[in-house]
Amino acid sequence: MCDRRILPMLLPTACLLLAAATPARGLVLDEATTAYNRGDFDTTIALLTKEVETNPGHEAAYVLLARAFEGKHEYPKAQAAWTKLQRITRDDPTRAMATRSLLRIRAQERGAHVSKDQRREDDPFNVPGIHDWIDYRGLEIVDDANYTPTEINGDIMNAPPIPYETRHFMVYTCNEKLSRIVGELCEKYLAHLMKRIIDERAWAFRVPVLVYKDIEDYWNVGGAPRGSAGVTASDHIGRSRIVMLYQNSDEDDQKYRYSTNPVMGNIEDVLPHELTHVVINEFFGAQKIPRWLHEAFARQMEQNRPDYKEAATLARDAVAGEYFRFRDLFAAENYPSAGRTHRFYEQSATIVLYLLEHGPEATRAFLNELAHQRGHDAAAAAAFGIPEEGAVEEFERRWVEWMRQRYARDLERGGEETGRDTLAAAISDDTLLLPAVDEPASADKVKKWRTIDLTSKKSFVGVGDSLEDWEISGDTIRCNPSRRRGATFLGIHMIAERVPMAVRCKLRWLSDQSPNSDVGWFGFVPLNADNLDIGAQCLLKLDSGSQHEALCVVGDDVAVFLDGKCAGRFPAPRQRPTDPDIDYPIALVSHSPVEVTELEVCALQPRDFVRREPPGEGETEPGDAPPSDPPPADGSDSGTPLPKGGSVDN
Repeated sequence: MCDRRILPMLLPTACLLLAAATPARGLVLDEATTAYNRGDFDTTIALLTKEVETNPGHEAAYVLLARAFEGKHEYPKAQAAWTKLQRITRDDPTRAMATRSLLRIRAQERGAHVSKDQRREDDPFNVPGIHDWIDYRGLEIVDDANYTPTEINGDIMNAPPIPYETRHFMVYTCNEKLSRIVGELCEKYLAHLMKRIIDERAWAFRVPVLVYKDIEDYWNVGGAPRGSAGVTASDHIGRSRIVMLYQNSDEDDQKYRYSTNPVMGNIEDVLPHELTHVVINEFFGAQKIPRWLHEAFARQMEQNRPDYKEAATLARDAVAGEYFRFRDLFAAENYPSAGRTHRFYEQSATIVLYLLEHGPEATRAFLNELAHQRGHDAAAAAAFGIPEEGAVEEFERRWVEWMRQRYARDLERGGEETGRDTLAAAISDDTLLLPAVDEPASADKVKKWRTIDLTSKKSFVGVGDSLEDWEISGDTIRCNPSRRRGATFLGIHMIAERVPMAVRCKLRWLSDQSPNSDVGWFGFVPLNADNLDIGAQCLLKLDSGSQHEALCVVGDDVAVFLDGKCAGRFPAPRQRPTDPDIDYPIALVSHSPVEVTELEVCALQPRDFVRREPPGEGETEPGDAPPSDPPPADGSDSGTPLPKGGSVDN
């Protein structure tokens, strides 16, 4: 309890203490910012580590500390700083910035660990040591292809002749060594799925696994549906009756499965895909299983899939609204029409990929609600801790926002080529990664551009003391960042403009002032309301001292163009009407001596946007599967699609 008579005496003292403390915090941040801007991350970290210990609520200190850790590639420490900021802040834009940064770091870590033949170690679908455990020598040899009539769960089938029995599987192949390896692999995949994905439970039956010598025998002798590479059939109570696949792939199939051996893709991708169907069948039993869920989990279990890379190929469409709406996808009982099957598989897989980002507990909660037939709203609510009403729509909204991060490809480091610690957003020529609008054409359509006065620095602001790196000369502004190792920033005053907006200028790299560099780097970066770099530098690579035209368009992305060609893009920060005004939303950023002339800015209106022409009739975009054959009507339950013919599962 506080004695009211003491308050008048305490208040002046408290005010004096606050007045004394505030400048000290500001001085520490200024000193740390100066160190950060000159690339001295160690000093930045030392200053701010002490600062956040003394003032644990100093949000700006956490922002700069996290970026300094990123500058040193100490990503776990950067994640810890962003996570702390995410927890302590009450400011929604700050929390959103921390969340975007965490997603960006995770994407960078994915890029460092995931390749075409390697999965991240903490991925719950990654089965450790599979690549090292399998000896592929001789597995492609066909020892005996004299298929024999064999009773398989009450049916007579032409089975491969070499059997191998394990606790939970009865394997038939055309190669003695392959029979043993497939049998042991099945047990490994099953144990992993039961431990990491589905709750442990006892199995009292044995699943037949038939591996034919090639795809023709798989189709013609085994009777598998054409267009598939693997199939799992189940009975009326949901129990899996048989799994079928084949031994040797052709060259096209190997490329599709990222395999260097004709057998690899089939036993590292198709086999675990089909066994996932077996496990899901057993988990749900006679309960109705959502079709998308079957394929999503099976797709993720394939051990060679570059899952985050494939998510990126769908991201642009997702952001443009060209995807299956979640309620429609979740309610679908059959596979979509020919031409949309590929998207059905890949979108389903990315939904599970997003779900897995929230941890195994969220995944199990999601599955348990569905297994108890409580519906997708209840499942999403249990997984994400959100209200059940409208949970599917909220799940969809979060997934689309997460997908925005996928086309902001992993940051590429300039490395030895530039001799500087530079970052540039990667780009792709894949049309699926291109925006739905033609950004340069949209900027050209604008009639009213505002010319920035280059006769003084009144229209600009620096980040830290970087304004001192820029000099005015006539109608030209020159940058010489020679005294700092990192980037130098020049914020442009644009209070009249709002996102979407565009900036353009004439640009020349002063190569004669860069004797130790073969290339110059210049670009654009968004700033926040405090005139701090948000970390999304989109850079242009300059390899000659001639004049160029540079354009930056800010909408959903920060996209940069050099002489009309896209050089990089990064997701733009979202600004809401309730957020504070940003007087300098975009900054020029340079790592090299450059001169800038004819600097102009404009606001873009909806009528200004020019849509990109879609592919002509009959053309397919990169990543699209060819039209599939119609699904069979033979009761087959699930399968793995081929690059030729698409998916035929039903």
